[in-house]
Amino acid sequence: RRPQLEEFAAKHQLRMGTIADLIQYRALHEQSVELRDSRLMPTEFGEFTLHTFLDLIDDTVHYALTLGEIHEERETLVRVQTINTLRDVLGTQIQGAGPGWSYRRAMQQIAAEGAGTVVLIGQHNSAEQSLAEVISFPDPPGHAGPSSPEGIQNYRVIGTGSQILKRLGIGRMRLMSAPVHFNALSGFNLEVTEFVQP
Repeated sequence: RRPQLEEFAAKHQLRMGTIADLIQYRALHEQSVELRDSRLMPTEFGEFTLHTFLDLIDDTVHYALTLGEIHEERETLVRVQTINTLRDVLGTQIQGAGPGWSYRRAMQQIAAEGAGTVVLIGQHNSAEQSLAEVISFPDPPGHAGPSSPEGIQNYRVIGTGSQILKRLGIGRMRLMSAPVHFNALSGFNLEVTEFVQP
């Protein structure tokens, strides 16, 4: 069916988009998170400020833990990740992959430097999705093309994480991540000045 739609669109000089395109556009261009609460929170890494956000698209709760003062023009140490039970609660590691940025490792790094933020993107995992993560470990389950559930989730993480970072007043950041190009960040006036490896 799609080939016929593409042919029709070309014949009539129409632009065609996919559901994945629409989800990506909405995640990157619509305000979809709302700050619901901010409070000091004691953690094993010291006292952080916990900011709790509600996702207006799917009622997911997202968290940001900040330490120290944040200014848009000052480089801020940042980690953005989805909440992952295997990695962040059970402490699993992929053999031979070297250390990655778990929630705990990111919090330790920020505490050591005295300032920064960890953004934890919530997700609604079904029992089937949670089991698939365990069964397929250490490989991620499924295909991660742009229109796959995993690809769409990546767009949501970037869009949601970017909105939260802007709401926190972050502009320039030292990102705790492997080097990767994020096309959409400029739309949020966010700039990665350095990729920080564990």
